[in-house]
Amino acid sequence: MVNAGSNTVDLFDIEINKSGGSSVTFTNGTYVLNGTLYPTLGNIIMDAAPTQFIVNSISGVGGARIAAVSSGSSITGNVTVRRYIEPGVADWRCVASPVTGATLLDWDDNIAISGVGFPDGCAIGTGDACFYSVKRTTINAYVDVTNILQPLTNGKGFDVYMGDDTIVFSGVTLDVTGTVHGSADYVVNFNHGWNLQGNALVSPVVWSSLTKSHVGNYYYIYDTGAETWNGMMERQIHPVQQNLQVVSNSTRSRLLDLRFQVHYV
Repeated sequence: MVNAGSNTVDLFDIEINKSGGSSVTFTNGTYVLNGTLYPTLGNIIMDAAPTQFIVNSISGVGGARIAAVSSGSSITGNVTVRRYIEPGVADWRCVASPVTGATLLDWDDNIAISGVGFPDGCAIGTGDACFYSVKRTTINAYVDVTNILQPLTNGKGFDVYMGDDTIVFSGVTLDVTGTVHGSADYVVNFNHGWNLQGNALVSPVVWSSLTKSHVGNYYYIYDTGAETWNGMMERQIHPVQQNLQVVSNSTRSRLLDLRFQVHYV
């Protein structure tokens, strides 16, 4: 058992390797991971609130991560994952949740989200003319997210309008809380056409390392400065809490596997 005595403890690179598959429990405090957690062997248990285990982020391109969970290890309990979004112009930004169990309300704690009945109300317009500041894709189309309790489904991307006003954005740290993916293969389902795909893991992944079927070797990231989608090379790193736009050229739904095994539907 790791007991912080109700204090905040900074962690850097840490490996959990418990012979015999026994457990390590983080309890009674706040643990801030600034490096890499390596779940090699044994069960890692994150105790319930008020205990917090935070995967930290201090820049737009870097931060802590959880390495691949080995078959002899597991992680149970909630983890909070942060992602720093750098300042710039007010515009749409591509984000996603790397945990299971988060909803749009998690992000509402960090940024103002516009929509009918939302805690922050409508930034522009009212009623049917209300501006919704979060969108998702479905079969080649963008649709408004109209429910503040919308699940931030692992592997699904969202476009979120971020700005202090309609001109500038001063930056923010987003956070989501939920359970993390284990050692099994993670498969993402694509529809035919354009899709917003999110990084479902608490770690950056390299696009070229993923097994893909009917999905090209390029993906697209929205450039807020140029207000356009930029094609990215296949070896680019896909950061934590990042979404990207990909196109499937199959008339059937396809699956993308984040742990290197393709399945068909």
